[in-house]
Amino acid sequence: MTISFSNVSFRYPKMPPRAWLLRGADLTLGPGIVAAVGQRGTGKTTLARLAVGAVPPTRGRVRVHGDCSWIVGSFAGFTGPVRPIDQIRFLCRVFDRNLDAAVAVARGQCEDPGILEKPAFATEQINLVYVASALAVHFNFHNYVIDGNFYTREQPIVALVKELAAADSARTILVCTRYRRLAEQLGGRALDVDALTSNAASGQAL
Repeated sequence: MTISFSNVSFRYPKMPPRAWLLRGADLTLGPGIVAAVGQRGTGKTTLARLAVGAVPPTRGRVRVHGDCSWIVGSFAGFTGPVRPIDQIRFLCRVFDRNLDAAVAVARGQCEDPGILEKPAFATEQINLVYVASALAVHFNFHNYVIDGNFYTREQPIVALVKELAAADSARTILVCTRYRRLAEQLGGRALDVDALTSNAASGQAL
């Protein structure tokens, strides 16, 4: 399974007219592990959001072969007044997964399973991120996009990525991170996000 960018350009509406985060990018990510490495603010999160379909490209097309996770390490909608149990029901409907099994996974991540019945704002957010991440793994997607900057230690993310890769060698696992050392530990292919965005800023097509 792969994630393909075909002549993709992207800019946010409030950016200056000639400023782009991506310009004419042609990329095929995967199959296998791809570590997208770049400094803070260079577009790693935007690349991840494009890959999962959270934002559309300004020009061009992003094509995902097979289904794709939400950004693992994000809240995945477990925020605000929404009760986590209701968000789990929503995710199961969207991705056609078994509700009882998903709830069991979520409860297994909680010291107090009662937090699933309370509004998300009443719960320490880090707990809900772990719930969302565990559900993403349980859903067994063809492709995964992971925010490596969320994890404060390298060992958990290396273990997670290795587990996902071992379970299905045909899947794509895109990991966005600031840390080149983490990328080296993961193995696979390295993608220099700084180079992508600097080419776009200078008006060069990739």
